[in-house]
Amino acid sequence: MAAGWFTAATAGSAAGGLMRQTAWERTDLGDPERWPPTLVNAVVFALATPKPVLIAWGPQLTTIFNDACRDIFRAGAPDLMGKPARVAFADLWGHIGGPLERVMADGASIRDFNARLVLTRSGVPEEVFFSSFFGPLQDDVGPVRGVVASIQETTAANVDTRRLQTLSELAAALRTLTSPPTSVGAAAIAALRARADIAWAQLWLVGADGVPRPVATTDPAVVPPLDVLVKEVLLEQQRSRRGRVVLAPLLGRVCAGPHGVFAVEGTALRPFDADHGAFLDLVAETVAVAVVDAREHSRRLNRYQRISRALQRAVEPDEPTVPGWHARYRPADGSLIIGGDWHDVVDLGDDRTGVVVGDCVGHGLAAAGLMGQLQAAARALLLTEDGPAATLTGLDHYAQGLPGAPLTTIFCAIKDERRGTFTYASAGHLPALRIGPSAADWLADAVGLPLGLVRGQWREVTIELEPQDVVILYTDGLVERRGEPLRTGLNRLLETARELVGERPAAHLPDALIARLVRGFRDDVAVVVHDAGAGRRAAR
Repeated sequence: MAAGWFTAATAGSAAGGLMRQTAWERTDLGDPERWPPTLVNAVVFALATPKPVLIAWGPQLTTIFNDACRDIFRAGAPDLMGKPARVAFADLWGHIGGPLERVMADGASIRDFNARLVLTRSGVPEEVFFSSFFGPLQDDVGPVRGVVASIQETTAANVDTRRLQTLSELAAALRTLTSPPTSVGAAAIAALRARADIAWAQLWLVGADGVPRPVATTDPAVVPPLDVLVKEVLLEQQRSRRGRVVLAPLLGRVCAGPHGVFAVEGTALRPFDADHGAFLDLVAETVAVAVVDAREHSRRLNRYQRISRALQRAVEPDEPTVPGWHARYRPADGSLIIGGDWHDVVDLGDDRTGVVVGDCVGHGLAAAGLMGQLQAAARALLLTEDGPAATLTGLDHYAQGLPGAPLTTIFCAIKDERRGTFTYASAGHLPALRIGPSAADWLADAVGLPLGLVRGQWREVTIELEPQDVVILYTDGLVERRGEPLRTGLNRLLETARELVGERPAAHLPDALIARLVRGFRDDVAVVVHDAGAGRRAAR
């Protein structure tokens, strides 16, 4: 690296500004212009990449980080630059100290998925999740001199999945109960006890004398006095939110007046944002409806449909924003519409796009909870791993300890827009379909076993796509029908896709395929369509 690299590399970024303010001569790294090439190259890469990167170099593991990593740690970040890792990350040393020291000692890379930590990064303790990769940095003669860590914050995905799990198990506990309100309320409180997103919950019922009394509580020791608030809610007969506390009246349909109040407070370890409030509203609505309608099973089930739709919107990926990618998810017909199929399109930078389509065994709320965990892990792996095969290997390792994950099928691919290549690997999933101007073929040359059956490496294949090509990825609900061979469904997809491609824009193909092929079959369906030439047209 030419002399003067430091000034050029640190220009234009907040982390670079922190590096220029750091007295490196007082650290064991010394003058940056004398840093070894390995460290220089790592720093230049870290400051240029949009992904969070942390470098720890030398015997003291002196820290250097980029803007994205600085944003993760927020408050206190200026004090971390150039400090020994044990000092800079004292509150995290119990988690990251081991991996850093093992990489320095052994030179072997380490991956850590969805680690839960509590950081004080906005003035208050906050629960966060990270997926990290720790790799060795070696000098010219071989010894490990430092560690580079690629960090992906997965807090939102993990918290969403956990909240979905809470709502899933709450709904499961209440779905078939026809007991008196006190028994239903006790079941609801039991389902909410010791939940990470809930500080406490309490059910009040109005007695025959017209006086409200608490009948069930998750933890009586932490519940504040609620008498005044409960009376206000009963009088106003409207849901009320006081700080992190949501109070919902139990409004009956037959008897006039409210039957009671359900109160719940959210954890202080998560910011009380719109999503947090919406989650507590869903918890309160679920319990309130169940207590009031314990003997009206069919009407209660209709309300669960509304909750399920809200949850589906929360966990279903948005329409892809990368040019040329279009997706649609249609849940199974039924009262609980959440399913176990998913899709995700991830912008990997450098004109590369990752895509994953997966199918968990079964459908319903339990499958949706599992889907959310696998979806979060798949996105983190796509952002940190080298390709589809490595992503599937990491997912398989994660699935080994995840109940219900074995037999999950996944198709994973990376499109390189500059090269026009499409690299894919499959864990037991149905093959993608490529439709060209003159021919069509199945992408079935890299099929392996589903997750969780046997540990091993997956094989990946790279093909070239022409600008006129259209690639269709899907789950089995698009092609399977009871009582007929799978090959019949695949042929039907092939014939239908040939008719539709070119007849209408690629953006309309997912809906058109579902409308043509899915009729009266109770299964989830995910469809992703890629117009291979759209990225090039958008670039022009």
